[in-house]
Amino acid sequence: MFEQFQRSPKPPDVNLVPLLDVLMSVLTFFLILSLTPGGSALRNIILPVLTANSSSSIQSSTLVPKEALNLSISVDGRLSLNSEFVDWSKLRQSLQAMKVKNANLDIYITADESLEYQTMSRLFQYLQSAEVNTVTLVLQKK
Repeated sequence: MFEQFQRSPKPPDVNLVPLLDVLMSVLTFFLILSLTPGGSALRNIILPVLTANSSSSIQSSTLVPKEALNLSISVDGRLSLNSEFVDWSKLRQSLQAMKVKNANLDIYITADESLEYQTMSRLFQYLQSAEVNTVTLVLQKK
């Protein structure tokens, strides 16, 4: 009676080609997606490089979350808030207005590596006067 249900000595074949096709398609999609321009108004910004000698507590990220505010500064001191140019005189009002909408406003600063220290100091003074508490500097990983 049990002779009818004997197992065959050959294990079943598993075809991995369709799985690999799907994985390669997904990988290609995300690769193409990551290579598209970020949509920043200031495109010629060279980010500072995070070297191996830097502090390990520094987190580098080239991706700015959608709910965060992206503040870009070019070498000549031009400002861009979420890909829209803004004047230094209107920066404080813009930041305060955004702070009213979102009390936990996260700001990601993308600044050129050759930007003068005085310009960054001026920016931090503006952020402090607008009572912005959370600031992240975007770095480029070496």
